[in-house]
Amino acid sequence: MRRRLTSWRAIVPAALAAILAATSPASAMFVVFSDVNSMDSTSAPRDAILTNLLGGGDSVLVSDKVSGYPSGSVFSTFYDGLDGVAATLRSDELGASDLVGVDLLFLNLACCSPSAANYSATETAAFVAFEQAGGTVAILAEPCCGGDMDGVNDFLAELGTGLSLATHSMSSGVATLADDPLMAGATGYAPSTFNPILGGTALATVDGLSAISGSGGATSSPVPAPAALPLLAGALGLLGLAARRARA
Repeated sequence: MRRRLTSWRAIVPAALAAILAATSPASAMFVVFSDVNSMDSTSAPRDAILTNLLGGGDSVLVSDKVSGYPSGSVFSTFYDGLDGVAATLRSDELGASDLVGVDLLFLNLACCSPSAANYSATETAAFVAFEQAGGTVAILAEPCCGGDMDGVNDFLAELGTGLSLATHSMSSGVATLADDPLMAGATGYAPSTFNPILGGTALATVDGLSAISGSGGATSSPVPAPAALPLLAGALGLLGLAARRARA
């Protein structure tokens, strides 16, 4: 009897670990940037951050529905220039099928624009599903100078980021960086005036105000990806087998 109990105790943790692995997203996150100048200007710190965002991925989709500053082509051109990376620039409606195979979705809301209102409920749902499945969503927005800050904040709330933007700050200078892989190699990153970001994890701060923040986003109820379902079924099978043996 003691041997059967030992086997049961050994099998259950392994089975539960398999279930969790099958149902958890890989590296889901939202990252918000609130200074367009420091992210548009080609610099070693900016380039390092953009590269870190992609991680080991090789596919980027840049969504740009505005004609304001900066142009989304700045980011698609940068990523397309990285070895082994393919970037696409889109200004039309996006659906879930457009995000298949994409590792990084970069939403360029630009400066002083109402661009967040250009995204439909269908697109927003596709972005949330993409992040829940383990994708990275980067958002550049600086709604200063009469831009639609309420619209941007509503959009961030709909995405489930837990982040929001506050009134434009006059703080500027070299940022204090968090000890985070996204900030690796970004020494000297210097935002100019920006909209402070509230909530999430502050990644780059000036005078205690966050110019870059990250959030896990809407990941509270991850859905198993099709490829994970066989693993999930196998784990459940192990639990059933262990239960039968324990009763024998």
